[in-house]
Amino acid sequence: CAVALDEGIEIDYVQFLIRERGLTPPADGRGRSRWPWPMAIRTFGGFRVEQRSGVGSPLSGKPLDLLKAMVGCNGGNRIDEGELAALLWPRKDVEYARRSLTTTLHRLRKVIGEDRAVLLRHGRLSIARDLCRVDLDALDEVLIDIDALYGPHTSADTAVALAAKVLDVYQGPFMDGEAQAEFVTVRERVHNRVLGALDQLARVC
Repeated sequence: CAVALDEGIEIDYVQFLIRERGLTPPADGRGRSRWPWPMAIRTFGGFRVEQRSGVGSPLSGKPLDLLKAMVGCNGGNRIDEGELAALLWPRKDVEYARRSLTTTLHRLRKVIGEDRAVLLRHGRLSIARDLCRVDLDALDEVLIDIDALYGPHTSADTAVALAAKVLDVYQGPFMDGEAQAEFVTVRERVHNRVLGALDQLARVC
């Protein structure tokens, strides 16, 4: 299915097959750009959550704030629950904040409609990458491709194609409009990585 998606073969049918059989994308990244994710999180140019029709309910309130904090701090991967509790309830004592986080996590999973979408292991929260597409991951994949292909033998056509992929994903500053210091740090780091990659490709051209 992943190969078919990459090659543009019977995309609608393959996506239907994936949804019907509950398939998860391969770990090597094949097919991910056209995979029918139950949920997609966009962070560039502002924070947006896109849920597949019929899956879960619209996010709002504290569940949305929790998801936003997870993605904003470390891309939604292995975030310490104490750190998240302090970020979301900064003026409350530690115990109250942790209880509130537990309640909010339960609400978030219920709204998404899938308990496994947000994982809690050894005191750290992560977004399940086989159920949710985060645009930070998509950008990382393109930047890895640029690092792997960049060199004296890279063609201008390849460079232009890679630049188009970067700009297709990176549609504005990371978590634009969010002022938290944790988000600003990631915003600057991602921005510098994108500029560096585009500079490499421009030199090829």
